Amino acid sequence: MQCVKCGSPLRPGAMFCGMCGAPCQQGAARMPGHALTADGGMYAGARIPLDKPVVMGCDPSRCTLVLPPNTPGVSRLHCTVKCQDGVVYIMDHNSTYGTYWSSGTRLPANTWVRVSDSFWLGDPGIRYTVITV
Repeated sequence: MQCVKCGSPLRPGAMFCGMCGAPCQQGAARMPGHALTADGGMYAGARIPLDKPVVMGCDPSRCTLVLPPNTPGVSRLHCTVKCQDGVVYIMDHNSTYGTYWSSGTRLPANTWVRVSDSFWLGDPGIRYTVITV
């Protein structure tokens, strides 16, 4: 499968193109109970479904939501956000700079979050909020 915007090959299961950041058509029809909204960064305004784990970081071979390799404070394999039995969890993968609540407090390695909770990675401008859909 190829990105409809830039023509780059897409990794199976990817929700966004690792080259240009465009949403993949394969993810557009999914309507899970929870999602993330990107409140800043290159994906600002995007709705990211949580019907399967979302692996975040700079490594396009391991991540489904890929940030540019030069993104300050974001590890190659930074964190995973998943919904299990109706509960949303964030698992930081021992990233160098960590994953933080919007207040600036570092999240423990495996944390459950509520709807409307916000978190960021690398920089407070790369922020995501948990929503219901």
